[in-house]
Amino acid sequence: MPAKRQARFMIDAFLRTLQQAGPLTQASERALREAFASVIEVHRHGAIPREGDPTSLITTMVEGMAFGYKTVPSGQRQILSIVMPGDICDLSSIFFPQLDYDIEAAMDCEIAVAKRQTVIDAIAAHPDIGRALWWVSQAGEAISREWIVNLGRRPAHQRIAHFL
Repeated sequence: MPAKRQARFMIDAFLRTLQQAGPLTQASERALREAFASVIEVHRHGAIPREGDPTSLITTMVEGMAFGYKTVPSGQRQILSIVMPGDICDLSSIFFPQLDYDIEAAMDCEIAVAKRQTVIDAIAAHPDIGRALWWVSQAGEAISREWIVNLGRRPAHQRIAHFL
């Protein structure tokens, strides 16, 4: 992966996303800032990571945009998610040992990274972090349900409008 640099205030958007579930304590916020203290630059079309990669890191978008997708045997891709600043790129990495989809940078991006075990330890030590990540997970599930309806039942012009 490309060179790392210090994040400082880089994860503010991520913290705002988590705080939609309720306030985080100062100790929880500090633990997350320490966990996500490094930022990696990923160039357009770069992997953040690939399907099957071990999930030793958890990533959150600092700057730029990426998309999650699955590739079918014909080589075509189906976009599953769009990752914007403040979004955690690979929330399932907390629970599963390998990623089951690809994440690709749609433009040059900055990604804050944390060791998987560090995030797990922060969740154990700070229940409000666990609650916030659960909320983010459930919000992602709601978005996935809308995508399923969009792909399966809406006419083309409504699918494009929904996407935009």
